[in-house]
Amino acid sequence: MSLILKFTRKTLTNVEDAAGRWQFEGGSATHNDQHVANYSSIKRVTFGGADQDSQNAASLTITIFFIGNHPPETITLQGAHDFGSGNATGSVSAASSTQKAHIGKQFSRDGSSNIVKIGSMNLPYKRFFLQEYHNVNDILILNLGSKAGNPFIIAEEGFGETIGQLDDVSVRVFFSNYS
Repeated sequence: MSLILKFTRKTLTNVEDAAGRWQFEGGSATHNDQHVANYSSIKRVTFGGADQDSQNAASLTITIFFIGNHPPETITLQGAHDFGSGNATGSVSAASSTQKAHIGKQFSRDGSSNIVKIGSMNLPYKRFFLQEYHNVNDILILNLGSKAGNPFIIAEEGFGETIGQLDDVSVRVFFSNYS
């Protein structure tokens, strides 16, 4: 099951030191326009590391603190942040008991919208090799090729994400039970 949150930044602080730069960010997270969590983001640029070869990147740790329990339930994301686009990618490295199903799942953060997707297929549509397309009773079934010789098929009801165009028809993939 995927989790989609919209981050709203409330603070951003840069701290320089001899080895590089820290960037601390904090704010709130909404799901379906409801405030459900707060987040803390720490980015680290190490001089002579991901600041060379046109990378302009940082290592990234984000902890999401869900509202309601004391201490709060959490999800921790680790990965890389690109300063040029604001995009980030990585995986869930830790979570409290109510969120443990997300551990190991991929995440992405869109720098322009501040949308964070956890557990969805964050691949651009051009990486899919579309073999078949069927629409059966409003459930989209895509055969995206094979994985170890077995067909890899997504056929899910629920939340859909447009991943591209196919002959001027929007292709939507549904993630409600995708893991």
